[in-house]
Amino acid sequence: MLREEIDERYNSWYSEILKFAEKLSCEEKMKRAKGKIIHRATHPSETPKDYYKRSIVIPFIDDVSSQLTDRFPDDTSVLRQLMSLIPNIISDCSVPDLSSISESLTKWYDEDLPQPSSLQNELQIWRGRWIRKMSTDHAIPITLIDSLNRCSKDNFPNIYRLLQISCLIPVTSCEAERSFSAVRRHKTPMRSTMADGRPTSLVLMNVNDTFELDIDEIMERFIKKHPRRLFSPLYLDS
Repeated sequence: MLREEIDERYNSWYSEILKFAEKLSCEEKMKRAKGKIIHRATHPSETPKDYYKRSIVIPFIDDVSSQLTDRFPDDTSVLRQLMSLIPNIISDCSVPDLSSISESLTKWYDEDLPQPSSLQNELQIWRGRWIRKMSTDHAIPITLIDSLNRCSKDNFPNIYRLLQISCLIPVTSCEAERSFSAVRRHKTPMRSTMADGRPTSLVLMNVNDTFELDIDEIMERFIKKHPRRLFSPLYLDS
């Protein structure tokens, strides 16, 4: 839409840019080439406004659009199917669309779904529920987390599980890279013999460092769970 409406949108953008440039005492002018240009594309234009639209704005929007196309190649991608579970989106889907969504999600998450065979029926009921609410409920969920909060785990077990999976999908690789870094910090050569449970707990404690830990309570629970003579005075006192 930005690319199709570039002329109308660019006029308002350029007006804001001129106001900002005036505050910075910047002159409105376009770059003039010196000599023969052989290493970059030329953008013939009569005014600075046209020059920057052709040299910066349009190429930038085209590049973003191209990257989005590469990231989401077609309408059958799994992420698109998961996003279709949002009530604001599924209410506009047709019955054939529901069949396609059900087939795709069952193929990818068959082992994660409680009842894969009933997913299509759930989607039809889920869609019908929000179509009826469109006229009365003005707070139709438009995000995955809001959809999860409005989804009944008992009535829609498959959709609830798929929404949980959707909310846990990282937007970028930063979260995964963060966990790898935490593992390297904790599972050192001196700790190479630790079982999976302990390093996992240590990594989770390191990554999710927003909560407060009661050290005294942790020590007390540890001593009661593993009574030894080393802790006998503390254990007996408690």
